[in-house]
Amino acid sequence: MDPDTPQPSRSGRDPRLPGPSGELSGFRNKPPDFPLRMLVPSQFIGAIIGKEGLTIKNLTKQTQAKVDIHRKENAGAAEKPITIHSTPEGCSAACRMILQIMQKEANDTKVTVEIPLKILAHNSLVGRLIGKEGRNLKRIEEESGTKINISSLQDVSVYIADRTITVKGSVDACCRAEEEIMKKLREAYDNDTSAVNHHTGLIHGMNLNTLGIFSSGLSMLPSNSSPYRTPNTPHTAYSPIMGHSANLAGLYGRSPAAAHTHSHSVSTSHSHILTLTQ
Repeated sequence: MDPDTPQPSRSGRDPRLPGPSGELSGFRNKPPDFPLRMLVPSQFIGAIIGKEGLTIKNLTKQTQAKVDIHRKENAGAAEKPITIHSTPEGCSAACRMILQIMQKEANDTKVTVEIPLKILAHNSLVGRLIGKEGRNLKRIEEESGTKINISSLQDVSVYIADRTITVKGSVDACCRAEEEIMKKLREAYDNDTSAVNHHTGLIHGMNLNTLGIFSSGLSMLPSNSSPYRTPNTPHTAYSPIMGHSANLAGLYGRSPAAAHTHSHSVSTSHSHILTLTQ
């Protein structure tokens, strides 16, 4: 018997087929993974990792988060992406610790430039974060005591689908804003995922892209590339239908088979991702 072949359940139903509710078994009751993706100044990466990785190990231990530091992505770039996988609370806790580490390093090295929080978000989600006439964003600014700027829509292309949300304020203020920003982004993502589940159940086995169901017009298939691209690297498509490993493979240019990592280890793959988990 092939262990990779899904076996029928006790009821005799193929788990790959829609259930009574119209959802695929693989999606039902499984919360989608929506990581917090940050951009941090390259000069602070060393401080975030710490001597022999002790600082980042302590961070992951305290927050129970998985942290991917893409330290060799786009060599020479002024900023590096960090991806945090955890619960919303775990992501926020890890974000706070990273901001505190950067602020301390800036103070120790007498860096006077303000260090903003930068969050990456797919363009298809940003409109719902902003809200009608910018009301959502204005409310978050007022309640958190921050100033929030979102990179221009003109910066979005077939190569780069992400927009940068820049939050300026104290560490505490930025953390309050992060919680609300990510809450809105997760809500938008969850709604898109629910729509995918619904239509997958109704039209199982058919190509949803061909049917033109999704108003965003985005490909629902994963790309083999990274959003943090080099000039010759195309972008990934936002893909709520993909599972955890496949979705990350699209984000960071790795196949699902290559998406496995080890605790407190440095990846030797071409993506050069430092991955730490607890």
